[in-house]
Amino acid sequence: MEFNWQIADEPKLPQPGPSQNLNLLRIVQEAITNVIKHGEATHITIASDATSVTISDNGKGFDLTKVNQQNSGHGIMGMQRRADQIGAELELSSSSNGSSIKLIWP
Repeated sequence: MEFNWQIADEPKLPQPGPSQNLNLLRIVQEAITNVIKHGEATHITIASDATSVTISDNGKGFDLTKVNQQNSGHGIMGMQRRADQIGAELELSSSSNGSSIKLIWP
C-alpha cells in the first residue's frame, strides 16, 4: 500500500493540549486502520493544513447509510465522539472509487 503525505501545515486545534492531540491521533489511526482492514485500497492520502486533516483512499468504499447502525462497529462512532471532543466536524464521503474522512475546525 502506498501512502501519500501532503502536509501543508501542522494542525492547530482550537484548544490545543495533550488530550486533544491524542484524540486527533486516534481519529487518524482509526481511519487508516479501517482502510487497511476493510477498504481494499492500494493508495492512502493524508493531507493536513492548519484547520483540517483529510484521510482518503482509492478502495471499494462503504455504505454511508449503515455507519450509525447498531451492528456497524464502533470505529466511525468513536471517531465522531473524538471529533466532538476536539471541536471538529467529521465529514464522511464514500463511493466505489474510494472514501474520504475529513476533520475540519475553526
